[in-house]
Amino acid sequence: MFTERGARNISISITDRSGLAEKKHLKLITLCARKATALLSPGGDVSIAIIDDNEMRELNKTYRKISKTTDVLSFEQNTGGLAGDVAISIETARRRADLYGITFEEEIKRLVIHGISHLAGHTHKKKKEREKMRAEESRVFRAIAGL
Repeated sequence: MFTERGARNISISITDRSGLAEKKHLKLITLCARKATALLSPGGDVSIAIIDDNEMRELNKTYRKISKTTDVLSFEQNTGGLAGDVAISIETARRRADLYGITFEEEIKRLVIHGISHLAGHTHKKKKEREKMRAEESRVFRAIAGL
């Protein structure tokens, strides 16, 4: 587990619960999360868990009543200085990168940004909200392009 204080004294914790993440990917996730929290201002500490498809399926069953995996889930807390938690399925991220024809690193960046964007209050339920969220995510993605 990595924990550090980023911009605005926000703590960012990264935990690999899957055992599948390489050290270089954990470092990338940490750098990306630091920049995303600075640009999106989620309003508190952020915890990111790298998990496998089985754990993601269980989270989906518990919280969304869906019995399948997904790439990223965010859980807003907004209490006690905690913005919330982000869970990323490393297995789904690898498959999606192949499907989209992008690198695994690009997909990981996209998922970290998307998860933190939710913690900052963005949503994609309605068209206008989705457009605003995508614009913010694109802005952050451009800012971290060199990572």
